[in-house]
Amino acid sequence: MPPIRRILSVSRDRAVMLARNDALAVAGFSVVSPRHPGESAQILATSDIDIILLGHSIPYQERTDLVHRYREMGAKAPVIVLYDGQPQEGEVADAFVSIDDGPEELIHAIDECLKTRSRES
Repeated sequence: MPPIRRILSVSRDRAVMLARNDALAVAGFSVVSPRHPGESAQILATSDIDIILLGHSIPYQERTDLVHRYREMGAKAPVIVLYDGQPQEGEVADAFVSIDDGPEELIHAIDECLKTRSRES
């Protein structure tokens, strides 16, 4: 049985985040979320995280700052950004998923990022 993958799910919209987290849990992932995006770095520093998921409700500059902070901390987990409309030009992430694509596309992106990470290890 493969290990349960742990996702750090970060968002400013708590209701949407909780619904997304429930869908990910049903798909077999363990999901942890901070109360506020700024607290995500502490969770990342103290937990074994396989994927970082940044919600569309986090403004572009804050998402960029978070990704840079994670990388400065030495985090190797792939970052997936959820977007509404189009991804921002210059956005830093390993994958992008539209909020219109639904949970299946998000789970597919997570699986692809995990496969890529496994090949690189």
